[in-house]
Amino acid sequence: MISRRTFLASSAAAAASLYGAPQKKPNIVFILCDDLGYGDLGCYGSSIQTPNLDRLASTGRYPTRVNVPRVFFPQLELSETTLANVAKERGYKTACNGKWHLGRPEAYLPTSRGFDHYFGIPYRTT
Repeated sequence: MISRRTFLASSAAAAASLYGAPQKKPNIVFILCDDLGYGDLGCYGSSIQTPNLDRLASTGRYPTRVNVPRVFFPQLELSETTLANVAKERGYKTACNGKWHLGRPEAYLPTSRGFDHYFGIPYRTT
């Protein structure tokens, strides 16, 4: 006779081998810096040591590299999918903190664009 604990452990191992072990989703932190100057980080030639931010900057992209030449005006079209929309569809909890430059009417605010929580100020007043 096997113990209850052994039976449960064996059952869990068998289920995992059949269906695959549950995968833990990675945490994602997306940092967008507004008005960051060339003299503010070590990767831009500053004498200030910023090794962690320098490593992050090495993987970043400027908006002009993805065909966004200027600030969206007056707002990001509702047909556009945001990173928050995609993350939320995959079961992530999302939050946005800071300025929001992508529209002010309710339909354009972060909580209508895939973010569960928002703390900040919208840029546009119309």
